[in-house]
Amino acid sequence: MLDVFKNIAGGGKSKIVQQQCDELERLLAATREERAASSAMLTALTTGTAKLKPLSKSVEQVAEKAIGMTAKLEEITTRLTALDDRSREIAHIDKGLKAATEAAKLAEQAVQKAIGRDGELTKHREAIQQLSSQALQTQASLDTLKKEHAALEEFRSELREAQNDVKQSIGHAGALRGELDQIRATASSLAQDYTKIREISREAREGTTAAMVTIKEIEKKLEPLAQLHELSQSTEERLTAISALAFGNDAIVINSFSKFFSMMGWRLGWMVVPEELFRSVDCLSQNLYISAPTLSQRAALKAFDCMPELQANVQRFARNRAYLLEHLPRAGFDRLAPADGAFYLYADVRHLTNDSEEFCRRILADTGVAVTPGVDFDPMRGSGFVRFSYAGAENHMAEAAHRLEAWRRH
Repeated sequence: MLDVFKNIAGGGKSKIVQQQCDELERLLAATREERAASSAMLTALTTGTAKLKPLSKSVEQVAEKAIGMTAKLEEITTRLTALDDRSREIAHIDKGLKAATEAAKLAEQAVQKAIGRDGELTKHREAIQQLSSQALQTQASLDTLKKEHAALEEFRSELREAQNDVKQSIGHAGALRGELDQIRATASSLAQDYTKIREISREAREGTTAAMVTIKEIEKKLEPLAQLHELSQSTEERLTAISALAFGNDAIVINSFSKFFSMMGWRLGWMVVPEELFRSVDCLSQNLYISAPTLSQRAALKAFDCMPELQANVQRFARNRAYLLEHLPRAGFDRLAPADGAFYLYADVRHLTNDSEEFCRRILADTGVAVTPGVDFDPMRGSGFVRFSYAGAENHMAEAAHRLEAWRRH
């Protein structure tokens, strides 16, 4: 058809038709190109469609899976919502637990304060234990006191009997003293007679036999005198050993177990009072110290079984005292108070020092001998005095005196 248009245009020689033909040819060429492009696109679309078929199936499967996943997500969402509710409940419970924990901590702190070492409960428990222990000790002390009270009653009855015996002994002693004076007077006259007889016997030897008989008779008469003399000595010893109870029922006798019984530091003593004062002294002692420890009382009872040993201690103390009274003046300690009690010597050292504490420290450092400064007993004037104890062994006393003598010489 294009060729026809060309022939028509060529035959007419029309430029307009030629132009239109050229334009039409260009349009046809463009149309061919577009057609070729559309064919190519159609081919590509066909190929793509063929490729998209398996993809569409995959997409459908994915869609189905997506639907299943959506259902699962909805189920999970529902569960999450329930879990959120549970978590809120758990959070509320957790707050409650935290509050309960804080309360428990506070309660535990209160309990620890109560039952701790310085807690009220511990203090009450210790107080109760102390009261129980004191109650047991008090009960034991009461039992012991009852026994001792019974023993004391027996001792009192024995004392009454002993007192009666002592009174009788005093009466007998008075009578014996009267008889002793008479016997002494008789002995004096007999001694004079004996002297005269011996002079007569010297002057008259022929009367020797008669004189010897007389002498023997006199000696027989003097035998009761000797016996009475021995009896008077024993009576005087008994009289010196009699306590104040021998002179009246209203006497009060107080003494300690510290020195003679060697129980220093046990803080225990004994006391004899009239029966009508017993309750008053008992009440006074309860206000002062309640009672002496049971252990000390039992130890004191055992101390009564050691009399030979205690008497030996007294003799040893006497020897030590005599030794120090002889040797301390050689060391310059010549101003000594009378040592009439216990086992101490109190020395005036004002001619040696005016500071007894420093003086005793120097003696200890230089000689190893321990001396007590007087300020321990007399804070006003004790700086010029010291005290020596002679309760130790005899060899220790000798060594101490020797060291003090050597120290004073240097």
